Amino acid sequence: MKNKVILLQLEGSCMTSTLHGFGQKKIFNTQERCNSQLMQSAMGILNSGDEVGYHLHPTIEKFYYFENGNTIFTIDGYSFSLASGTFNKVRANTFHSMQISENTRFIFRGTAL
Repeated sequence: MKNKVILLQLEGSCMTSTLHGFGQKKIFNTQERCNSQLMQSAMGILNSGDEVGYHLHPTIEKFYYFENGNTIFTIDGYSFSLASGTFNKVRANTFHSMQISENTRFIFRGTAL
C-alpha cells in the first residue's frame, strides 16, 4: 500500500506568510509530499484592504474556493465579486489579481500542467 495513500496530520500546523508579501496560509500538501501534479493545496487568509497584484503562473492552474469574506477577483481584465461559497479556476499563463474588501478565508490548489 506504500505510496497509494497519503495521510497527513495537520493539527498544530503553523500559518506562514504568502509569497505575495501579505496574508497567511496553512499548507495542507505539496508536490514533494504527494509526488503528483499538485503543487500546493492550502487555506489562505487575507484581510480587508489587502491586494494580490496582477500576476500569472506560466505552468500552474489555480483553483479557489471562498469560504467567507468578499473579494474582487480580476482575471485577464474582467472583474468578479466573489463571496462565500464561490469557486473559480484560473488557467495557467492567465493574469489575475485579488482586492480584498472584507476579511476572506479560502481554500486553494495549484496544479502543474
